[in-house]
Amino acid sequence: TSSIPKLSASVIPTDTIVVDYSHVTCTAVMDSKAVAGTDGGVFIYDPEDSSIEFITVDNGLTDHYVTALCPDGHDLYIGTAAGLFVRDEFGMLSKVDAVSNAEITAIAKRDNDIYLGTTESGLIKVAGNETSVILDKKHITAIQFGGGLIWVSAEGEGLFYFDGIEWKKRCLESDSTAFDHISSLGYKFNRLYVGTPEGMYVYDGGRWNLYDGDCGLYVCNITSISFKGWKILAATRDWGYFEIFEDWVTPIAWSEGLEVRSISSDGGMVVVGTPNDGIYVSVEKAVTNVNPGPSTVEIPLFTALF
Repeated sequence: TSSIPKLSASVIPTDTIVVDYSHVTCTAVMDSKAVAGTDGGVFIYDPEDSSIEFITVDNGLTDHYVTALCPDGHDLYIGTAAGLFVRDEFGMLSKVDAVSNAEITAIAKRDNDIYLGTTESGLIKVAGNETSVILDKKHITAIQFGGGLIWVSAEGEGLFYFDGIEWKKRCLESDSTAFDHISSLGYKFNRLYVGTPEGMYVYDGGRWNLYDGDCGLYVCNITSISFKGWKILAATRDWGYFEIFEDWVTPIAWSEGLEVRSISSDGGMVVVGTPNDGIYVSVEKAVTNVNPGPSTVEIPLFTALF
């Protein structure tokens, strides 16, 4: 018999954990599919054939808690509690090493530059291999481009904008704390839309208007903003979402009673993310609840310890 020792592959110890795809944190629409970031990773639902694809620690994510999504053409940027990943059009997943330890809270992309909101590291700009902190504020909640400006909100601190020269803070003369707890920002029709617990503020470049209970919102706590054609979609914490067109505020009946964490729309599709029931996908007049529920995944033991 041969005395040459046999080579054996090293075994990486793993731990089995339970993750829950019902707990949706963020949503997007990409390539006519609904995308949901969850406590367990990302799942992608195709209404065409009702198929579901998962992106988890089993196929490349080093952290299963997804906190932000940003489609860019056929690429998908995925923010997690442990950094940023990008999935290309061929399904290949890679980590952006420049921000490997930052907890991502918001993602925006303009041209070839990536802007990342974080919990502790401020607003980060990634330009090629160069990374810089361009706004030193903690707990960034939203990033939005519009009107030649970069708009950024920070929890407890307010609304800021960059005019190409310097950062400035934006406040209301009547209420200096109105923008302290912004959940989301949107920009369309040459207007900035700001979601707050008191309603949705709209800035047309000259003055601010507020959509609240007096305008037809049953619940004023806005959690997310999106757009569908000429309509603004305003999601709430306790009463589904509303469609707003000029002065008409219309509650969407099928969403009544839903707690909405995130809303996204593109074309005729609307994706509503909830904290416990997965997503609701509305295409034309059909509404489908997609809720994969809990699942088990294997992660390296050293990851489970931190």
